[in-house]
Amino acid sequence: YTSSFVGFMVFDQGSVHVSSLMPHGGPLSGGTRVLVMGAGFVDHNVHCVIGGELVRPTYVNATELLCTTPAWSSAATVSVEVTLNGDISAHSVTSDGVGFRYFDGAEVGISSVSPAGGPTAGGTHVGLSGSGVVDMGGVFCRFGASPLSITPASLESFTTARCTSPHRVDRIAPLDTPPTFALIHPAAA
Repeated sequence: YTSSFVGFMVFDQGSVHVSSLMPHGGPLSGGTRVLVMGAGFVDHNVHCVIGGELVRPTYVNATELLCTTPAWSSAATVSVEVTLNGDISAHSVTSDGVGFRYFDGAEVGISSVSPAGGPTAGGTHVGLSGSGVVDMGGVFCRFGASPLSITPASLESFTTARCTSPHRVDRIAPLDTPPTFALIHPAAA
């Protein structure tokens, strides 16, 4: 007979948990960087299991993983779990039931902005009306295309939000560029 020495990691599955996500949702196209928070994560062969699909994360530390969501076919809430050994058998995967909500970006739209403008110094309180807006870890207004023109928004309902216009300089966007309303996820920023 021959003997070989190969490592085998033993872990306490009961100490591995998923407690929350940031953001809580993203578009059907996938690609949302999600901070998975919990306990007991080990950088061995750790994977996120998003809706049953294995996703190799960036290991941050024993309580945080950074996973990128795969594309999904229709709007749904799927479970995000963790396996420390890449095995998706029930005995190796957490069962905490923390959900990530996929949404159809085509259902999100802005129909009106009030007021329609403001001074370059910023500070104008802007109201937006539209449809399909849900806070999944951050709702922001973007005035033009530049990341420098992003300001936090307060979501009042599925159809209305408010934000304050930023100070505008020529390199941000032309003054006649209308604000665009965007769901921007903090983990993707």
